Amino acid sequence: LYELADFSEAYYFYLQSLNAYEKANDYRGIAMMENNLGTVSHEMGKLDEAKNHYQRAYEIYHENGYVIDECQALNNIGLILYDNQLYDSSLVYFQTVLEIMDSIKVINEESQYVLSAVYNNMALAYGDMGDHSLALDYLRKGLSIARSIDDQFNLGSVYTNLGSLFGVMRQQDS
Repeated sequence: LYELADFSEAYYFYLQSLNAYEKANDYRGIAMMENNLGTVSHEMGKLDEAKNHYQRAYEIYHENGYVIDECQALNNIGLILYDNQLYDSSLVYFQTVLEIMDSIKVINEESQYVLSAVYNNMALAYGDMGDHSLALDYLRKGLSIARSIDDQFNLGSVYTNLGSLFGVMRQQDS
């Protein structure tokens, strides 16, 4: 239902799943559903609600040692701040993800997916703040990682953002 953009129905069924995970005391499942509810709320433009869901997911992931998932939740919170045009605040969250990822030194496809997304999101923030050179650097980092793991979603996102940035920079040939 989420993929079909039936967000109200998707939200309803994620809530049902959340209730089932709560009854089973499955904390990872609870966090996943909170994250999913945040994603649906985000798509519906309910940014405060989305941030609350992402924050709950983050807390559960953090308390239970799910570091990669914790980073994804922090990235999502950063995106909410970015969407609210709080670029400096969003960058704090994105930078925190980079610091955590650097400290754990886990290099697998899941961690690389998170890093690629975070670099892409940092580029968006820096681009909107007018630092096109830094935005370009982060997009190139995100592109390199997305290519290395054949992440088609992030590849498409990074290429779209590169095109937009080059347009703003009046480098239409690029």
